[in-house]
Amino acid sequence: MIRSAIAAKPRMKKCAICPDQFTVQRMGQKVCGPMCAIRHAALAKAKAQKAEAALTRAQLQDLQKPHYWAKRAEKHCNAFIRLRDQGDPCISCGTYDAPEWHAGHCYTVAARPDIRYHEDNIHLQCPSCNTYKGGMVGDYKVRVASKIGQERLDALAYVNPAYKKTREYYQSVEAFYKARIKEFKREAA
Repeated sequence: MIRSAIAAKPRMKKCAICPDQFTVQRMGQKVCGPMCAIRHAALAKAKAQKAEAALTRAQLQDLQKPHYWAKRAEKHCNAFIRLRDQGDPCISCGTYDAPEWHAGHCYTVAARPDIRYHEDNIHLQCPSCNTYKGGMVGDYKVRVASKIGQERLDALAYVNPAYKKTREYYQSVEAFYKARIKEFKREAA
């Protein structure tokens, strides 16, 4: 008697697609009718494709070599340096007039990869000095010494070159500079 009373009571549910209420006719029913069922199936398919694409992106990133991650980290580091030194002259030639600015290294990345992201080693530089004049290292070092001090410049020469960087290290550098850029822009606004 009690069971038949419970079974006879129709159960109402809200449609997963539209705001309508409907009577559940079968177990697992989530939508009110055929049109909502088609939309629900399309949404489920799109969600599954998006999840598969995200998995594929993650798998592709796992296959990337450390050089890929180093370049990504350097991109964000250089962007921060250009923001930090905005309004300063070229560290090598002293010009304020350049069509774009580079983040030039006092000690090159090839010569000293261990200080690739060291902020004392990277300063605003015009493309002419950085690309075509070999960085003008002599003038660069003189101006850096006056900007940050001779002690800090000398400290760059003695950084430990024994290192092995991993993807996780480069990702942490990238995240660090993304946060610094965001903070810098927030303070400037």
